[in-house]
Amino acid sequence: HISSQSGQAQREARWIMAAELVETSRLYAHQVARIRPEWIERTGGDLMRRTYFDSHWDARLGEVMVFEQTSLHGLTVTPRRRVRLAPVSRADAHAIFVQSAIMDRSLSSSAGFLKKNADVVDELRRYEHKLRRPDVLVADDDVYQFYMALIPEDVCDSKGFEAWRRRAEREDGERLLMDPRRLAREPLAQSAGWDFPDALEFEQQSMALRYRFDPGSADDGVTLEIPVQFLSRLTVEQFDWLVPGLLGEKVLAMLKLLPKLSRRELLPLAGCAREFLAAGGQGSGALADALREYLRMQRGVQVPEGAWRRSRLEQELAPYLLMNFRVMGVEGNCLGEGRDLLRLGARLVACSETDTGSAHHSGYGSEGIRHWVVDTLPMVFEERSQGRLVRGYPALVDRGDSVALALLPSAEAAAESHAPGVRRLYALDASREMRKQVRRIPRLEAMELMHAVLPDAPDYVMPVQEDDDTLARALMDRVVDHAMPGAGSIRDEASFRHAAAEADAALWCGAESLAASIHDILVEYRALTALRRDEESVLPAASLEDIEQQLAHLLFRGFVRVIPDEALANYPRYLHGVRNRLDKLRRGGAGDGRKLAAIVPLWNRFTARAAEHAMRARRPDAALVRYRWMIEEYRISLFAQELGTAYRVSPKLLELKWQSVSI
Repeated sequence: HISSQSGQAQREARWIMAAELVETSRLYAHQVARIRPEWIERTGGDLMRRTYFDSHWDARLGEVMVFEQTSLHGLTVTPRRRVRLAPVSRADAHAIFVQSAIMDRSLSSSAGFLKKNADVVDELRRYEHKLRRPDVLVADDDVYQFYMALIPEDVCDSKGFEAWRRRAEREDGERLLMDPRRLAREPLAQSAGWDFPDALEFEQQSMALRYRFDPGSADDGVTLEIPVQFLSRLTVEQFDWLVPGLLGEKVLAMLKLLPKLSRRELLPLAGCAREFLAAGGQGSGALADALREYLRMQRGVQVPEGAWRRSRLEQELAPYLLMNFRVMGVEGNCLGEGRDLLRLGARLVACSETDTGSAHHSGYGSEGIRHWVVDTLPMVFEERSQGRLVRGYPALVDRGDSVALALLPSAEAAAESHAPGVRRLYALDASREMRKQVRRIPRLEAMELMHAVLPDAPDYVMPVQEDDDTLARALMDRVVDHAMPGAGSIRDEASFRHAAAEADAALWCGAESLAASIHDILVEYRALTALRRDEESVLPAASLEDIEQQLAHLLFRGFVRVIPDEALANYPRYLHGVRNRLDKLRRGGAGDGRKLAAIVPLWNRFTARAAEHAMRARRPDAALVRYRWMIEEYRISLFAQELGTAYRVSPKLLELKWQSVSI
């Protein structure tokens, strides 16, 4: 205990020394002085013991970093400090640089040879997926050894790499390139390109083929990307033949489904399959019909009716032996996916009936629109073309610097696109007034700087394509969204002009209020990141990492555009919760690890599901969005209960909401 007469008694210093110890009812320290740990490091000299752990590559710094712990006579002075690894062990730094920066492709460099080498490796990996063999490419260790031998040992950071590679490219650029023949374990067949084409042609339209070797995944095998306007014109039978490289395996699998008596007449089955293919057994009709006819004519075998019924093939054959279909919308998004083309077509019938040529002929498909150009925009457009009824759903589509008048494949797609399109049309019409309002926003330059250093948006956030991605543009776009809440229902010029007049009146008030709110949020975020950085060496790493991740998913470049209004209104409380948690951690953080263990699995499954939706070009459904913000409220209930939550939240309620999230 520190004597109450000492000046250090109330200061709660972590390190002290005492000139005198006096024992009465307790042992008291007198003549106490505070010690700063950095003093020990400066004066300890060779007595200091340094240990290093968790070496890693930092892409932002372009350095290999490591955590350092210092101690004196067994007493830890600095528990965790981030330092450069190169001065400690250049060989280890070099090895990590090669693995993490070069092999994992996280190095930001304009080196042409890295791009060419990566293309060679990627092309061989594509062949692995096509051939369904994981052994086409040599082991990663061989690629690693190539770079270890190529890059000098003293190169262990981005700056040193750039200096070396510029010299090396001048002296002998060819030496830096990988030889594809040395990367492949065996020579690739000359027919590989023909057996596994990258596209199929249909009505002079190239439809991409994607290959994936991942048994158990939904798109294992070959996936055909179908433009939505062609969906109604495709037949199931023409895709029974898959691609030449997989057809032989499919025919063999079909022969194995025959009754035993029939199979005896065809032995060996593999030879029978080869003979069928050699006989020109490839066409545009149904594969089952062609194979049945071949066996009847050439082998005298009558295939029982129903042996190759389509429903049975879908159940019995390995999924990769059936074509997977991915229907692509006019905006390049995935409208639906599956191996049953008929069922997929029925589900997307409205999409498949949209005819692009007819749309242009009727005035739809116009681009570069900057003011209202039609009297009234109908909800549904129908027209007969070549004896077919063509149906589409007109909408205005936001192009950033202009608007398009498009005919979309479904009412849902039209509804999703039309409101942003109307708002963009208003923003273009009122651009002069909006620029004036932007110039009046207080502290805008400081806000732009704070926004510019935010991390990138998480992978699951659907990107917003904008030529102008400044914070000012995002603020005004959000203000316009609020000023025209009924934009989706505007279908005629009179309604548009009326809504525009009301929006003009609300524009400045909304901009000022939103800008003030965003400014306060950015300032608090900057303060929290500084506080977290200051405490990095003393607070639990897992907790700090969780806080860093939480902040990165709350504030990222472009967050102003995409965060829902209800959630954005709660940002001050969420950030206050982070501050309270940091304060508690500095006081010992009792129970923080246990609470963190409760939140991590909930958060991980959200990010995984949201990433799946993003990969399929799907927006997260309403249930998933709600679940994401329920987790934020649950964090408040765990780490800053004194702030209160916006609504009841618990693990049970989170689980119930998760059950309603779409796959």
